[in-house]
Amino acid sequence: MLLQSAAANYTTLFTMFGAITAALIAGAGLLYQIRRTRALERDKATWAAELEAQKVQHQLDVDLEVKRRTWDHEVETAERERRRAEAEAERERAALLEATLHREVELGAAEYCEKLAHELSMLRILDLSRPLDLKKLYVQVRVQEQEPLRYLYDDELLTAIELEDLASAVVGQEGIEAPKKSPRPDRASPATLAPMEALQRHQRIVVVGDPGAGKTTMVRHLAFGIATRRGIPGLPDLPAYVELNHFIGSGHTSLLDYLAEFWADRYGFAGSRAHMEAKLTDGTAALLLDGLDEVLGGGSTEEATAAYNRVANEVNRLAARFPKAPMVVTCRRHGWRSGLVQFQVMEALDFEWAQIKTFIANWFGPKDVRSDGLVQALSGNSRLQTLAANPLLLSLIAIVYERDLELPERRAALYRRCVEVMLREWDSHRQISRYSRFTTDNKQDLLKQIAWHYHQLGQRYFAEDDLLALIAQYLPTIDLPPGDNRAILDEIAAQYGLLKAQAHGWYGFLHLTLQEHFTATALWERGPEGIEVATARRYDPWWEEVVLLLAGSLPDATPLLLGLLQLPADGSGREDDVLSLPDDDLFHTDLLMAARCLTGSPRIADTRLRQQIVRSLWRLLEETPYEQDRERAAQVLVGLLGSGGQLPEIIDYIADDQHSEDVRIALVDALGALGGRGAGERLLGLFTLRSELPGEVREHFIRALGKLRVGQAVPALLQELSKLQNSRPSSDMDTIARTHHLAAIAEALGATGGPADTLLLLLEQEAGSEWFGTLVRAVGDALAQLDDPSVPDLLLRFADRNGGWDLGGGSSLAGTYLNVAGEPGFRSLLDLVRAGDATGWEAVLIMVSLAEFSTRGHGRAWREDFLALAVDDSRPWQIRWLAMRCLDHLPGSVDELEFLTAHPSRNVAVSAAVTLAAWGAPGHLHLVQEAIVKHRLRPFIPLRSRDIRRSIGIASVRGRLMQVLAPYNDVAFSRRLTRAAIRAGID
Repeated sequence: MLLQSAAANYTTLFTMFGAITAALIAGAGLLYQIRRTRALERDKATWAAELEAQKVQHQLDVDLEVKRRTWDHEVETAERERRRAEAEAERERAALLEATLHREVELGAAEYCEKLAHELSMLRILDLSRPLDLKKLYVQVRVQEQEPLRYLYDDELLTAIELEDLASAVVGQEGIEAPKKSPRPDRASPATLAPMEALQRHQRIVVVGDPGAGKTTMVRHLAFGIATRRGIPGLPDLPAYVELNHFIGSGHTSLLDYLAEFWADRYGFAGSRAHMEAKLTDGTAALLLDGLDEVLGGGSTEEATAAYNRVANEVNRLAARFPKAPMVVTCRRHGWRSGLVQFQVMEALDFEWAQIKTFIANWFGPKDVRSDGLVQALSGNSRLQTLAANPLLLSLIAIVYERDLELPERRAALYRRCVEVMLREWDSHRQISRYSRFTTDNKQDLLKQIAWHYHQLGQRYFAEDDLLALIAQYLPTIDLPPGDNRAILDEIAAQYGLLKAQAHGWYGFLHLTLQEHFTATALWERGPEGIEVATARRYDPWWEEVVLLLAGSLPDATPLLLGLLQLPADGSGREDDVLSLPDDDLFHTDLLMAARCLTGSPRIADTRLRQQIVRSLWRLLEETPYEQDRERAAQVLVGLLGSGGQLPEIIDYIADDQHSEDVRIALVDALGALGGRGAGERLLGLFTLRSELPGEVREHFIRALGKLRVGQAVPALLQELSKLQNSRPSSDMDTIARTHHLAAIAEALGATGGPADTLLLLLEQEAGSEWFGTLVRAVGDALAQLDDPSVPDLLLRFADRNGGWDLGGGSSLAGTYLNVAGEPGFRSLLDLVRAGDATGWEAVLIMVSLAEFSTRGHGRAWREDFLALAVDDSRPWQIRWLAMRCLDHLPGSVDELEFLTAHPSRNVAVSAAVTLAAWGAPGHLHLVQEAIVKHRLRPFIPLRSRDIRRSIGIASVRGRLMQVLAPYNDVAFSRRLTRAAIRAGID
């Protein structure tokens, strides 16, 4: 029981203990739970507080970041503004500096032009006692286009073939004989222009001429005119005048480097290189390069050729690099070896009688009685009148006449007298005493030795040290110390001007003619030895003038003539004439050279030899089958006989119908080219009296009368015109001949001052006739020659009467109107196109004339009008093409036309690409190349006809493409074009 009771107690206690323990555990758990809950609540509160704090901090951080970023942005903005302001300020400073530099360069250019103009304005001809005013003295030399030998274009060949077919169709008809020669395709006669007109028309010209033809004075006058007329629209405003011998002697390989250095040193025009390049790029600077032949001097032929080629290559390089820059190069006729690509060769023409009289009046002044005396002396001496056609010889004639009041007849005597006046009589007249022990005869002897020495070496210019050494060798022969060589050189160069410092350390004779004169005198003094030297050098152009002068100096020119003809002195081998010489060449060079020597009026003891030479010339003229030989023989004969008392012999020959028409025509042409006192009047008399002269011969008479500008011929020309208009051709061949005859009359009337209204009436009466375009061109050229202020108004009235400028067949007088009316006419014609008053092909014809006129530097004021036409989609592609052709010479922003390169019209896109390339942006040139290779663009803008074979070309597409492609020299494209031509079967 106790155990049970104890057990029960223990159980109770255990139960209680368990309960207590459980209660304690439960309480502890509850307490733990309470504490944990509180801890959690505290943690929660803490976390909430921390979270809130984090939110606040985050917000603070965000706000701070926003503020920081805002600050950074403001700082960056401020920095950008600062940098922009600095950059703007820098640009303004740069612009100001550029403007300042530009202003300084422009001022430098203006100052250079002023100094150059002053330097060029005064001429000294052989150190005349007074300087001559270029503006007052200068008589404008005329130049004439030379037509080079070339292959015919397809369209020209087609015309030739059609004409041949026409001739074949006519031949064989009953009663019609075959013509003696096939008709030639119509080609305009060579244009005779003033130098500035030639430069504006062709942009690149080479003027060739005889010694003393006025080439240097011409190019100096061009430079003077540009320098004094800066800012005139249509003219360059920066003349770059270069004496090429100075350039070749400077050691420079770049002409621009030489110019920049020369301008800085001589004119104080520093920093000119970039300005010069910019001006050449936009075509407002002109390169005027004098004396290409004068670089030929050298120790050997190889050195001379190398110097010539070096200059020619440099000129070609500049021409390709600056396609818009006008360029003029002068060269002696016999020194011209070609080599300049894209240059039109022009020939400097001799003075006509009216120009000779003007020159003399300018030389002496209006009140000097010597002016009339010299005119009278020349008019009574046809041989001297022929010499006076050369400007340099005319200057020498004036110098001698001013002192002597009479003239020697021979050219050699004229030179000798002029030198005597300079060395002896001017000093005496002016009471000037020179280096007393060095007499005038000593000076001439020294000059002869210098000329002889250097001419043998082929040198036009000589190094100063070599020249001083040569003088030092000479002085002991006249009992003067060698150490006086410097004083002697200074006296001759500074006081007399016969020798001249040409560049630093280099000397030369004032003119090559003087060197040739002294060389010929040195040969004369050497007697037979000199004649042998002359005959041995007869094929060398460098010695040609020397040989001619020697012939006029010899007391008996017989040995020289025999040497030139390679004939024995005993008279054997020349029983009849001297035409078939065994040692002469195919072109009869020896015979013609000997005949040219006779034109200097030499003394010839063997009078039979002179007769044989003249007889041989006549035989050559009559028998040669070669046109060129016939022309050369006729010119020498006219030069030999036409200026003397034997002119009637030539006129009688021409009048004789028994002689060949070809020979008679050659003589008429030679008289027209060379003239001579009384030649024009005698030709006019024969033309008037012999109305039955064959038609082709009469046509050449008419052209000769026009070239000689025989004013008295106008009534006869008008009578010939009336007779020809009343005739009606019986065949197509007669139609061609009649049209050419009418064209010749029109051109002669223009040259002789015929009535302008008659010329326009001729067009109205002949409108619609075959070959009308030939007549339109001839009348246009004639009207442009007339010095008649009423011509522009007459042309406007003519256009009104005929319903516009489209005369049919691609003909128009719009170009003539521009030539005579100038810039005002340009404005009038452009307005017709823009306003739509000229529609269709009349507008195209007008635009062709405007484009041609713009290539000469005109129309700059209306650039925006051309641009508006170019982008106007309502205009035909031909108008747009021609408008962009005008823009080729008026550079602008690429953006103005670049969008047109994507135009759906191939012609518009190609034209835009061409203009951009002309502006110096060739990025779309591939369009032009693809159009040529794949589409074969037509060589001309055709007129109306759908048949390409029969379409008439009125504006050259080919010429424009060649002009823009040439400077880029794309070899890869050339190969592609060749392959495409081969694939197409084109030779």
